Amino acid sequence: MKYFTIKELCYSDTAKKYKIDNTPSEEIIENLTEFIENILDLLREAWGSPIKVNSGYRCEKLNRAVNGSKTSEHLLGTAYDIDTANNQNKIFIEWLYDYLNKNEILFSQLINEKPDNNNPSWVHLSFEGRHPNRYRCQYFTIK
Repeated sequence: MKYFTIKELCYSDTAKKYKIDNTPSEEIIENLTEFIENILDLLREAWGSPIKVNSGYRCEKLNRAVNGSKTSEHLLGTAYDIDTANNQNKIFIEWLYDYLNKNEILFSQLINEKPDNNNPSWVHLSFEGRHPNRYRCQYFTIK
């Protein structure tokens, strides 16, 4: 793990504020490690500048506190809300979609979240864990 840590992918301001223990299980740690090694570090290398994970793993209590979906992939440690340096999220999401497709990386969802002038506030990227038959490769916008 070159650029990211498990701790970083589990950190939450909301968890800190409400004193929620967001410690992942061993299974979740495996998912997070797999994502760092096989996706995030590669994306950071290819993108060429910093990428920040704003939200990664969420335990059930934290997911409820942020009004997350009951079926959120964040609960499994397989969904990540990402932000780029210098407010380049619009360029990043387009680049990311092309990168995932060119490298034949299957994903569940790539979402342009709450855009301002089509520039995402953040980019949501999720995977269905170790269930490749459930990859949806959905790419859409949530306003």
